[in-house]
Amino acid sequence: PGVAQYTLGYEENMSYRITKQLIIVNSLIGLAFIGIIVVVTIAFRQIQHYGVEVVRHNTSQIFANATLGRELTRILSETNAVIGLFYGDAKLLEASKAALMGKIQPLQAAHSEEELAQSLSAFQSALSYLFALCEQVNRRRQEVEAIDLALMTDLNNLDALLADLLIQLKVAGEDTIGIEQLSYLIPGFRETALNIRNQFISLGWQYPEAGVEGENSPNYPLLPALEKFHLELRTLTASAPNIAERGKRLLEMVEQYRVAFGEYHQAARALHSGVLRMKQQQELMLTKMAAIETDIGNTTD
Repeated sequence: PGVAQYTLGYEENMSYRITKQLIIVNSLIGLAFIGIIVVVTIAFRQIQHYGVEVVRHNTSQIFANATLGRELTRILSETNAVIGLFYGDAKLLEASKAALMGKIQPLQAAHSEEELAQSLSAFQSALSYLFALCEQVNRRRQEVEAIDLALMTDLNNLDALLADLLIQLKVAGEDTIGIEQLSYLIPGFRETALNIRNQFISLGWQYPEAGVEGENSPNYPLLPALEKFHLELRTLTASAPNIAERGKRLLEMVEQYRVAFGEYHQAARALHSGVLRMKQQQELMLTKMAAIETDIGNTTD
């Protein structure tokens, strides 16, 4: 009986220990399982939060880019309108410059992306340079108009002088043929000057020759007419000293005309290049915006 009782006690003790170990193992497994569930839940929430933030950021970026695209399109449209109207209107140009440059600054403040910010800065520089070129074209035009006014004034004064000389010669009973012949030339000179003025006005700054780049680009289209006018005026230098002196002055003015036309031509060519530069900067910026939107789409997917 003692042995049987010992054996029974031993078996009960072993059964208790095994049961206790199983309970511990199962508890550990349960804790591990619970831990896994907690970790997965936290990770899922973090991923969900990150996904929401990414979508929110991407949506905001797409909206901002769309707004920027509309604003740039509007700015370019208004700039094109100014390019068509600024010629000879300094006040309009100054007001338009202030308005358009003021619209770009808020766009720069609203977009901090490095590439986009650089593109906006380049576009602003191109637009500022474009307005400076417009101002230069207007200044060159004013210089041409000032020479034209002085030339017409001198022609009118010469006409009046010849008329006075003709009267004096007739009163004195002297030969008037030479003065009469010169008087007949003045209307032709005046007509030539008026034709040059009218052609200058009608050409504006967007004439085809101004858009041709390179060393072999054509000269200003009115230079041949000016050279012909110069040859016609040389007739006056063979007359009496007081008339010859006025003829030399007219020739000097035509030379000033030629120089002014050359400078105006260079300004018009520069403006053509400036317009192209601004459009290229806009295209580059729109391309970068499209690339950003593509990256956003790939990230969202």
